[in-house]
Amino acid sequence: MEKITPTDLRKQAEQLIRDGKMPTLKQLLAAVAETREKYTAKMLEARHVRRGWPLSHYEGTGIGDQANRA
Repeated sequence: MEKITPTDLRKQAEQLIRDGKMPTLKQLLAAVAETREKYTAKMLEARHVRRGWPLSHYEGTGIGDQANRA
């Protein structure tokens, strides 16, 4: 993945605004909330596995359920 400089990011944002493609704050926050809801359990599980912590403490929370899926 290519690194984007602040100047390039600003240019891309300005272009999106000009083209009417920049999402509203409400749309952005909804996308962030949806993504967090979808991936929080997986991220916490990965963090706990990486640190060697037992997942049994989180039984019924969705954390650790990933290990049971094939």
